[in-house]
Amino acid sequence: MLNSKTAILKSHKNGIGIICLRRDGILTFVPDKNTKNTSIKILIEDLAIFTEWTKLTGPIPFLIDSRNFKQLSTEERIYIQKNLPIFASKYGVIVKDGLSSFFYNLIAHLNQPEIPMKAFSDIDGAFKWLKE
Repeated sequence: MLNSKTAILKSHKNGIGIICLRRDGILTFVPDKNTKNTSIKILIEDLAIFTEWTKLTGPIPFLIDSRNFKQLSTEERIYIQKNLPIFASKYGVIVKDGLSSFFYNLIAHLNQPEIPMKAFSDIDGAFKWLKE
């Protein structure tokens, strides 16, 4: 579980899941159980909220649970890559298994993102990395 009730400082239901600002200073997104996709509209709305939540602190770590997501569209990937550094200092992604984690980390390495990015199949490992 990414967010216990006691860990959450702020939260917002965005139509496909819940975004949270945790007490430990980590932003999270957990999609609803049957959510497979997002949209530019939701990404734009989330960006406004994340920007508001981080306006005093600047960028902070961000973790998304993408285990049930299908592939993002090119437009969505470009939007995320362009706007993630506005609110995120580093970006962790929870994926289904070790092989998915390997491929995601390889692609992130080849793309050389503006902020550190890493995929995990282990939630505890993701939080440990984000807190470093």
